[in-house]
Amino acid sequence: MQRKASYTLLDISSWIHLPPADFELYLRENAIILRPMEDTTIGVQAKMNKGFVPEIHLSKAVIEHPGIELNFVSDKIYLSPAGAVPASLKVKLLENASIREHIIPISGIPYYSSQISESSNNKQVNLSIIVQDKLKWQEQVVIFLKDWGIVVDLIAGGAASQFWTLMFEKIKKDKKKRQ
Repeated sequence: MQRKASYTLLDISSWIHLPPADFELYLRENAIILRPMEDTTIGVQAKMNKGFVPEIHLSKAVIEHPGIELNFVSDKIYLSPAGAVPASLKVKLLENASIREHIIPISGIPYYSSQISESSNNKQVNLSIIVQDKLKWQEQVVIFLKDWGIVVDLIAGGAASQFWTLMFEKIKKDKKKRQ
């Protein structure tokens, strides 16, 4: 006598309660100081406090900040038991950036396999961008000399030394001609 096998597929995932993941979102630098036409990259990281979520989707506020461009190099933070891979946020100031402090909220939303979680588990951190006025030419010279002063000193010293060596040689030749 042959038996027929019967298989039933039953989804029991709704029977198991998994508490929502609790994480902290933070920036490597909470405040940055930039001048128009400068740019930098900031790391956005997450730390799991409870539970686990494989990735966190990031977004920036839709608030307009004229003269400031914000672009995520990657808008996801991937989490694994070995640690999180931070996301990068590229900050670029344009010529028309207003001279003041700009507060820009960065939000993180946990992402579970196929759906974004409920908004109550979103986390937010503020990035403070302090825009300073352009450097005056005198300040640029001071910065240049701070960075390249030794090289300029060596070149100028070498040129002056060579110049005076040639001058003394010429004076000696002139004296010999007079005698």
